[in-house]
Amino acid sequence: MNQLGWADLQELLCRSQGQLDAVVFSGGEPTMQPAIFDAVKAVRDLGFKVVLHTAGSYPQLLQEALPWVDWVAMDIKGEWAHYPEVTGAANSAEKARESVEAVKASGVAYELRVLEGVG
Repeated sequence: MNQLGWADLQELLCRSQGQLDAVVFSGGEPTMQPAIFDAVKAVRDLGFKVVLHTAGSYPQLLQEALPWVDWVAMDIKGEWAHYPEVTGAANSAEKARESVEAVKASGVAYELRVLEGVG
C-alpha cells in the first residue's frame, strides 16, 4: 500500500482547491491521533470544510476538536447497557455519552448513527 506523507497530502489538497469542498478525518479513531488538531487546522486554512467521523471514545479530545469542525458523524455502538460488551472497554458508554452531549451542545452539525444488531 502506498502512503502519502503529510507534505504530499498538503500538496494534493492545494491542487484540489476549488474541486473539493471538504476533507473527512476518519479511520480508527481520529481524535486519538496526536497530530489531528494541527492537521484539521491546516485543512481549514486551505479553505476546506472539515468532517470528523468518530466513535466518541475520547470526549476531551473531541471537545478540543469541535471548534475546528464543520460536521461530525458519530457511530453509536448499540444500547448503552451493552457498550462494554461491544467495545471491550468498561467505561466506553460513559465516554460515548459524554461525547454525544458535547457534540449536541457545540452547535456543530452532526449525525448520530446507531449501529443495529449490536448489543
